[in-house]
Amino acid sequence: MTVSIRIAEDRSQFPTRLSPAENRILSELRECSHPVTKQMLRDRTLLSLTAVNLAVDRLVKQHGFLHEEFKKEQTGSGQRKRGGATGFYRLIPTAEYYIGIDLGATRIRSCVLGADLKSKARLHSVPNIGDFQDACHKAADLVLEATKTIPVERVAGIGIAYPGSVIGGITRSAVNLGNDFLNRNLVDKVRRVLLERSSPLAHRKIVLAHNSSCTVLAERERGGPNLSRRRDRNLLSIQLGKGIGLGVSLDGVIYEGTDGRAGEFGHLIMAEAVVPCACGKKGCLEAVASASAVARLALPMLDKPEGQSIRDIVAAELRADKKQRLTSKQIEQIPRMLEGRHVVLAAETDEFARQLLRGIGQPLGQAIAFLVNLYAPDRIVLGGRFSPAYPYFESELLRTCKANCWGPSWKDDLIVLTNLPEEATCWGAAINLFEHIYGRILFGAVSRIEGMKGRRTNEQS
Repeated sequence: MTVSIRIAEDRSQFPTRLSPAENRILSELRECSHPVTKQMLRDRTLLSLTAVNLAVDRLVKQHGFLHEEFKKEQTGSGQRKRGGATGFYRLIPTAEYYIGIDLGATRIRSCVLGADLKSKARLHSVPNIGDFQDACHKAADLVLEATKTIPVERVAGIGIAYPGSVIGGITRSAVNLGNDFLNRNLVDKVRRVLLERSSPLAHRKIVLAHNSSCTVLAERERGGPNLSRRRDRNLLSIQLGKGIGLGVSLDGVIYEGTDGRAGEFGHLIMAEAVVPCACGKKGCLEAVASASAVARLALPMLDKPEGQSIRDIVAAELRADKKQRLTSKQIEQIPRMLEGRHVVLAAETDEFARQLLRGIGQPLGQAIAFLVNLYAPDRIVLGGRFSPAYPYFESELLRTCKANCWGPSWKDDLIVLTNLPEEATCWGAAINLFEHIYGRILFGAVSRIEGMKGRRTNEQS
């Protein structure tokens, strides 16, 4: 017998926080591929059966997150029964949706996650030309595009990841975006644009966060086979792109610093570097080891034989028809269009491009060694749009990092490459929205069960 459940026509009528027990149960159910009983949830979470009963009933009746089904079978005491049947529960992925927006320095992306925090729509992306008004309108367009494939009444809100520090809905830095983004109420502007478009989402929650915090949140929750959110509780996520960001998760909690200013890893001063940075200082890490740094080194070589392969790749993007020749105006655009990713593409066949990429391994390795000595993390994830360059500087980075790490903190599998080079920040913005509404995602009970069993075994022996 299956019990029908109700899904809210308007998610705002549901309670806006989850209790720790509800949050933990929801987290466990995200990892279950089959329905489970309350007894199973008790064993997995270490909660009392009374707490499990109350939490599950609220998740079914008040929050609408769970599907309840009764099957006839033998059960232990404490199981909820209806006509001699046992209650089985599973998460409803479509009970609620969370829209994520990644407002990047070069592109703006959108995603849709369901209640299981897995993607429910294809990632959309548009260029960011560095204009605040244009970026807010494009973000709103992506939000409206996302709602074409999902019921808008089930959208809980919008999470936005911003490449800099934020306070509430206001931006407080804009190093890689330009001064047009500095001290602007981004949340209010996006909401106004949605109101102009007569979208009901203008009245939903909109949350702004530092993109580094969003990225490490996505890596923690959906990082793939290289990561375990139970094992890798102290996790660092380094985002390589136009700049260099750092997300920090300590004991499963995202560290954001005062007013959300943590994560500016790219502005760590390297002792030997004197290259000017976009922030106004000299010697910043991202001035010598980011995608923009590689593009800066490649730029003066575009008109020389060494840079011909890189130039050809940029030109191919400008050419609408492969048989057409570039116009003089398009030729003038090549230096302005050059990005670090063009060097990565050229590196497949070009030694000069590979040499440029190898050069960032040493400063980046030094800087990461500083993080290892400071945090002693379980795992460090390298991600971002420039992460495909990693194979070209991997050996130099690992050699430098290992040489500068305090011995006990280093392990050979400490640094791993992300499985989410494009999606992580966008997904993290949506997951951050969930945590903002319902509270921090709790997990880790199974590892504690195993630890208790181990202690009992030792005591008995």
